[in-house]
Amino acid sequence: MTPVTLPLVSDEGWPLFRIGYMTQDGLFNTYLYAMDMGHAEQLLAELKATAVLEGQMVKAGISGPEIE
Repeated sequence: MTPVTLPLVSDEGWPLFRIGYMTQDGLFNTYLYAMDMGHAEQLLAELKATAVLEGQMVKAGISGPEIE
């Protein structure tokens, strides 16, 4: 199976890692790109410590996402 990668980060492909989490509504997943499993764990820890909800994404394009 070919891994999903983000091709243009520091001239290397960063693999995609799945994050699972539970809520009262059930099990959900989201994803992040990282250099390796250790880097993914570090990014997840930083995400847990600093994440904020900025709004609903209503459009995505070359200029970046549009948040409502």
